[in-house]
Amino acid sequence: EMMSSKSIADVAEKYGVKGIRYKTGRFFISEKVDQENGVLGGEVSGHYMFKEIWGYELPLLALYYVLVELEDFEDFTKMVQNYTKYFKTPITSYKTERKAEILEEIKKEFWMFEQTYLDGISVFGNDFWCNVRASNNEPKIRYVVEAETEAKRDEISQKIESIINH
Repeated sequence: EMMSSKSIADVAEKYGVKGIRYKTGRFFISEKVDQENGVLGGEVSGHYMFKEIWGYELPLLALYYVLVELEDFEDFTKMVQNYTKYFKTPITSYKTERKAEILEEIKKEFWMFEQTYLDGISVFGNDFWCNVRASNNEPKIRYVVEAETEAKRDEISQKIESIINH
């Protein structure tokens, strides 16, 4: 999913699995898992699909795996800290009628970085990534930023907010 943490891809690689970013939305993710013969697909809203149960969505199975992993840690906080190495904003939404204009301005502001347009605009720098996307069913724009430092996260987030609030 476009707004998930890079930590997920890091863990996947540790187990020899390739993490793939894809469009936000249960339907799109389920379709991609099927196309790629993936073992797992999910998004931050809590939709999780598993190959072991024929691609069906079952958040309780995700919870089961989290609880199994928790057995290796003193407590939940320590487990989360083990997997948290980046600084991420929450998914932030703004009501706006200027969705297309904002996306164009983001594209121009970050012209010097790698960009993809699978679902809104994703920008990839050496020490950060961000995604800015228009809601499909509301007059809203959403963004998330993840970086290797708090300062970089805040810098990129402030640039995006200044464009949205322009």
